[in-house]
Amino acid sequence: MRQLKPVCAAAVYANLSTEFGDVVGNPIWEACESYELTEIMRQKDDKTFAEALNRLSRGQMTPEDIALFQSRETSKVGFP
Repeated sequence: MRQLKPVCAAAVYANLSTEFGDVVGNPIWEACESYELTEIMRQKDDKTFAEALNRLSRGQMTPEDIALFQSRETSKVGFP
């Protein structure tokens, strides 16, 4: 689903952490319907950035994508 895992917590979409987790999956999904979103809304006015994000999610970044992301970095104060 191209979702980042939560920091210091288990993802709701992860399999159960039991010996049968990989077999039974996560029953929470049995109670849900899924809808595929096909229209980009958040980056709709920045097609270049939206396409770079899609390539990032597939692990297929170009040198131009990397430069774009680096141009948007902010201060790294407080991070190792």
